[in-house]
Amino acid sequence: MKLIIFMMILMISIKGFTVNMDANMNIDADLLQVKIYKISVTASSACTGTKYTVVNDPNPPWTDMAASQSIGTGIVPVDTYGCVIIEMGDIIRFSPASNSYGTNGDGNCQELGTYYLDICQTGLSSPLTSGTTTNCTTVSSPNQDTTPERVALYLSTYSTNTDNSGNCFQPPTLGNQALGVPIDNALTVSLNDNGTVTVSQMLINTSDTICDTADDDCNIGPANTCAMDQPTFDFQQVSN
Repeated sequence: MKLIIFMMILMISIKGFTVNMDANMNIDADLLQVKIYKISVTASSACTGTKYTVVNDPNPPWTDMAASQSIGTGIVPVDTYGCVIIEMGDIIRFSPASNSYGTNGDGNCQELGTYYLDICQTGLSSPLTSGTTTNCTTVSSPNQDTTPERVALYLSTYSTNTDNSGNCFQPPTLGNQALGVPIDNALTVSLNDNGTVTVSQMLINTSDTICDTADDDCNIGPANTCAMDQPTFDFQQVSN
């Protein structure tokens, strides 16, 4: 099977600012930073079988997932990959693109402010590609010095977890497809007849993901904080 050098490109697809009657909900993210330890791809949409590594960094820097950038290279076969596994720290750093509003106009989410959130809570577990499992412990007030726990985000065409009610840090299975993170399109690496290579780019949409937990409809973080929900992921083909 033909092997090619594959570069994982991370690209954001952000919609315009949303005008909401309730300014405490559906706030766009201007910044979303995570620490990415490892990215693996596998043809199995159940995230089993042979895995090829694209990124492997034991001491990663913060990576802004709300910006277009390359996040790694690797050698993978020409194929269709129904599962992409992102091993990352469970502490994220984000920034709202607009303000929320409290009773005095000073909501918990302030435009361009920097906020931290522990996204893997106590009671959740995450198997890693190394064969070990992380049993998460909630950090209620994380900051830049908080040591993150290593978790795996399973992006899969087999996942039906569209409402984020299932554990996104577990791969979908035949018995439970409501795990992982759903993607509509697989990551593809293909060799064209003219010798050019067609690869997929990762699309991440962080629109409408931030909310002020002072609002009763925002239930994704500790009370009276600024919190961020899971963005949506997908892949699209581009030509090299």
